Amino acid sequence: MKAGKIIAVVATALAAYGNAREFVQSPDCAGMDRAALPTVELEILLPPRRATITVEVAQTPTRHAQGLMCREDEGAAMLFVFDAEALRSFWMFNTFIALDVIYLDADREPVAAMTMQPCPRPQGASNSDWQAQCQEASSSYTSNVPARYAIELPAGWLAERGLPLDRVASMRFRW
Repeated sequence: MKAGKIIAVVATALAAYGNAREFVQSPDCAGMDRAALPTVELEILLPPRRATITVEVAQTPTRHAQGLMCREDEGAAMLFVFDAEALRSFWMFNTFIALDVIYLDADREPVAAMTMQPCPRPQGASNSDWQAQCQEASSSYTSNVPARYAIELPAGWLAERGLPLDRVASMRFRW
């Protein structure tokens, strides 16, 4: 094999590894769909600041429901695309990483944003107790106004780039 082909193969393997999706090894995560989702580059603008991140795109009810559950990769990010605007609510059931969620209307204008905390199973908790605990904890993770899109980013990712979550109303999102 020629040197150029070897470099290309190694680069492809490294790129694939860098985009590896890390799942929690737990019986609670045994039924998770681990197939790769399509991705897009998301650009976030708050002049003069600009940031880009690759996000996975969840477009079906099944993928919406799974979201970033059972993931432990701190760099995971997801764009949820819904068919129409509606009140949107997320919960952090079986989620192991803190996330910032940004709700956008049909024009991709931000309408709400908040930080969501993980809700892994407490040791010894029954399924019903665990689900009830996560449901109660997530009662404030609702858009309160209709949204067509939601973006989940690692908690603090925007702030680390000079884009504070409390300024999300001034940000523009493109993909």
